[in-house]
Amino acid sequence: RAIRRRIHQQEGQALDLDLLKDDLADIYDLQVAELVDFAVTETDSQTVLTVATNPKLYAPHILRIGFSYVGGQNDKSHAAAHLRHTWLEMNRFGGEWRNDLQFGREFGIISEIYQPLSWSRVPFLAVGGWRRDGNYDWYGNLDDLGDFDVIEHTGSLDVGTRISHWGELRTGVRYGNVLATTPTSTGPDEFDGHIGGFTGRLAWDSLDHPLFPAGGTAGEIEFFAARLGLGSDLEYDKLEGRLTSAASAGHSTFMLTFQGGSSLATVLPDFDTFAAGGLDLLSGYHDHQLRGQTYGMGSVRWYRKILTSPSIFPTTWYIGAGFEAGNTWDDRDSARLNDLRYCFNVSFMANTYIGPAVLA
Repeated sequence: RAIRRRIHQQEGQALDLDLLKDDLADIYDLQVAELVDFAVTETDSQTVLTVATNPKLYAPHILRIGFSYVGGQNDKSHAAAHLRHTWLEMNRFGGEWRNDLQFGREFGIISEIYQPLSWSRVPFLAVGGWRRDGNYDWYGNLDDLGDFDVIEHTGSLDVGTRISHWGELRTGVRYGNVLATTPTSTGPDEFDGHIGGFTGRLAWDSLDHPLFPAGGTAGEIEFFAARLGLGSDLEYDKLEGRLTSAASAGHSTFMLTFQGGSSLATVLPDFDTFAAGGLDLLSGYHDHQLRGQTYGMGSVRWYRKILTSPSIFPTTWYIGAGFEAGNTWDDRDSARLNDLRYCFNVSFMANTYIGPAVLA
């Protein structure tokens, strides 16, 4: 029934191939079939349109394993192992359960059950939770002042709606406990208490590739309002947004990105301030070297495909360059265009069978 609702061809009418193409893409977007195809057959009295969906051989349980490494920052390097388990089609409405696990300098586990509420799979309910246990560097005036640890346990409940096949809108509540500690007197303010509040998120994505897109746009807007009435020990607002657009000419692709965030005249706790620094986020600075109550940033990135190695597991090679401008500020009234930091990067990249590699 869920598949049939996505076929808009009317019986008794001429076959609309453009509409059918969109319908087949929408069915494939359900992520339950590895191939969606159609056939038209003639009988003595009628013309029959048949839509075939070949189920994924490795579904409904999908396991992904990954490894990441970041080096070259102030003689520090970080490695992490990643594991994701997804259970598709838990029930007739298409419920999905996703679990993420990460080991490394930051340990994390995230679990969410995403449950559509009708055959259309448009409205949904999402119940989730996560644990984060990470160690982070703390900087003051660009100087390394030490590190701090954050341990967080949080649960969330959202209701939302899917927007076509390219986005979603959700709102809900979250509640949890945060423990932020530092071994030095020059580190951030420590905190041990509850954080609860309202959340909202609008996200969309029409990029044709998650890492090296040739075209499309993607973006998201997130809002969190910590409130004492929901059991929080702190009260503050946090708004953040990002927009990326990609376009290609020949083998060259240009990506334009704008992003920013604000505390909306409230005061963010040190463990939840906006952070900048690192690859494609003011690349000339170390990860999280810049922090503030407000930030803004824009970047233009160019990359060009130079070679695709012919093999059963092909690798595509790219060269790229990027220019970035942005900064973080202590409050939004301090944000000025004449107070921006500028960065330039060049990169050599490969999209391999087991994942991307970037040397920048």
